[in-house]
Amino acid sequence: MLFLGTILIYITIFSYQIVEASWLRSFYSTGISGTLVCSTDALKITVADVEIVKKSKHSSKYKTVVRKTIKLGARFHLEAHYGRFFRWNQPNLYMRFTYHCSRNKPSIYLNGRTSSISRKNPLSRGNSVEPCRKVYFLEIPKHFVIRGRTIHQHYGFDTLDLANVEGQVLPQTKKKSCLI
Repeated sequence: MLFLGTILIYITIFSYQIVEASWLRSFYSTGISGTLVCSTDALKITVADVEIVKKSKHSSKYKTVVRKTIKLGARFHLEAHYGRFFRWNQPNLYMRFTYHCSRNKPSIYLNGRTSSISRKNPLSRGNSVEPCRKVYFLEIPKHFVIRGRTIHQHYGFDTLDLANVEGQVLPQTKKKSCLI
């Protein structure tokens, strides 16, 4: 009798895990591919972060689904699988690019204002200023977000020049100034 009760407990536990893993969870998959370049390489930065993020419908917060650091000028492919419990509507997925690229000559971003670097007042050697991190969002069209785990087609863009897009400057955590 004890043996039969133990087997019944194991069957209950394992069947719950099977149901939780596959039946109650709806998966959505997407993929992106493309090439990122920076036409003005005054800062000599060669990498950027590419993320697929999910935006909440009720707030402005983004949740990272997958993240990859890529080399500028090289073609990349990124795939994401997003699952949710008891949800049958499609998630709002975006591409988020975090990069250091500017279309102008480098200038300093101090406390929310931009000022250019002059020869009379160069940066002091003790206060080195790092490049500003910028972020740019691009929505993935709904027909590229497919229900299921297989990806039939990537959302592809040929080449995106980061110097020509208007990205938002991310707030600096350690220092109050950065190079735009």
